[in-house]
This record gives sequence, structure tokens and C-alpha cells, in this order.
Amino acid sequence: MHTERCQREAAAFRKALSCGLPAVDWTRYHLQLLFVDRTDTVRARIAVGLFDKLAEWNGYGRALYATPCGVDPSSSSGSDGISTTVALMRRAETLGLSPKLFAKAKDSFVREDLDRFDLLIAVDTSVRDDILASAGPAAEDCAYYAPRVALLTDFAAYCGDDILRTGGTAVLDPDFGGMTPLLADAARQVRDIHSPLLSEGDKEWAPMINTMVVSCAGLVQYLIDAYPPDLQHYDPV
Repeated sequence: MHTERCQREAAAFRKALSCGLPAVDWTRYHLQLLFVDRTDTVRARIAVGLFDKLAEWNGYGRALYATPCGVDPSSSSGSDGISTTVALMRRAETLGLSPKLFAKAKDSFVREDLDRFDLLIAVDTSVRDDILASAGPAAEDCAYYAPRVALLTDFAAYCGDDILRTGGTAVLDPDFGGMTPLLADAARQVRDIHSPLLSEGDKEWAPMINTMVVSCAGLVQYLIDAYPPDLQHYDPV
């Protein structure tokens, strides 16, 4: 049994290394991720909530830490007020996420975040480009930090058909049940996750959540697989 487990872990590690996604360093026995959108209002916070829930479901809730922020929180419109916050809290509850996600003050991305976090996850290409632009005008600065910055949707295809598994070995938390091949495939076709108009009901909200669930599940599974099987077990003493 131990040998089979070691073989599975080694195979998963090889898959993670060969998939072309950003490398991560597990030698501190935890990873810190920064999810970045434009205004730190909807997308980054929802993504963090989904990521945390999926990390917990897969047994890595105390090893994967996610934080939301925005590249330009001050650009949010006046509509991002109490009514928006209340609407987001209600929608968060339907997903089994904590309403507290939307109670904290907005946080702004700063250049120092490039060094503070193991991985920075952008919700769309314009946000990713702004993150990399903050590295500095020199091409070598951008090249140095580029491997730490990824789009959330870069991870949408990582789980493959495993995203459809059910039961105790399911990748998805039961609260995210109902995943179908059609929904999973639709999520894999998305590159940029746009902020939904809450006034449109589920028209824009549901596709965003579907894409985020599939992408966050892929991200969590990738990070788990990227844990080196020969890394010495953590000893807190």
C-alpha cells in the first residue's frame, strides 16, 4: 500500500513538473497565493473563497493560504457600495462561502507583493499585464517575475476528467456538485474572467462561478501534485 501511494505521488509530481505551469517552492511547507483583480470587489474575493473551500476539501486548508487584492481599487464605481456588498454576501452564502469575504476593506496590489507571495493569480490578461508592468521598465525585471504570475484559467484544464469524480475521491467539494462534461469544457474555453453585472442575475454570474470552480480546482490539484514526494516531512518541534 505504501509503495502504491509513493508511486501515485511520484507520478503526480512528474505530471506537475511537465505541464508548463509556474513552479512553486514547497520547502517552507506552505504556499501563499495572491489573487488579483481590478478593484478587489468581486472576482478576486470569490476566487479566494472558492480556492479556500477546495483546498480544505482536499486536505490542504492549512498549507495553502490565499489573499485577494486589486491593481486599482480606487477605480471602482460608486455602485460598489452597501447594496453590492449585501448582494455579494447573499450569493457567497449560496456557495457555502463566508460572507466575511466581502466585509474587509479593499486592498491594493503593490510591487512588493511580487516578492511576498509564492504565486500571483490574475483573473484576466489586463490585470496580469499590470502586475508584470509593476516589476519595472527593464525587460529582465519582467522576465524574472513572469514565472510567478499566472492567469487563473491557466489551471482550468489541469484536472481533466477527474473534475467529474464524485464521492470521497471527488476533486470538488459536494457544495459544487452538478459538474458536467459540458460545463467543464465551457470553463476550459475561457481565458479572461470578466466581472459580472449583478443586476443581470445568473446570466453572467453562473458562467463566472463555473469557470472559477473548475480553474480553482485545477490550481489546488496542481499545487498538491507539485509537492515533492522526497521532501522531508514537516516537524514543528
